[in-house]
Amino acid sequence: MRWFRRIWISIRGFVLWLQVGYPFMLLFLAVLGIALFRGVSWLHMWIVLILGTTLTITEMINYAIERLCNFVCKNKQNDNIKAIKDILAGAVLVAGLALGVVGLWIIIA
Repeated sequence: MRWFRRIWISIRGFVLWLQVGYPFMLLFLAVLGIALFRGVSWLHMWIVLILGTTLTITEMINYAIERLCNFVCKNKQNDNIKAIKDILAGAVLVAGLALGVVGLWIIIA
């Protein structure tokens, strides 16, 4: 019964993140759908899956740490918290750009 509770907590966390991170999930699904529609090779599909999963995990970590920062520091003017949030947002941007570039590559090629 313990494993069921752990799975349920994981699903709840994913659904909570999905309320905020749905644009990234839509990008991932769009690139995946285009790749399937175009009939790309298995290697390219694996690249899309790995980059899409990386983007999803990066956004989930970003969301979790931002919520933690907001909980720990109620002061919105803390420079350290602002730097942490900016770095995390940059990581999500890089992961999104990587997936977008691969998506464009699949569409154009």
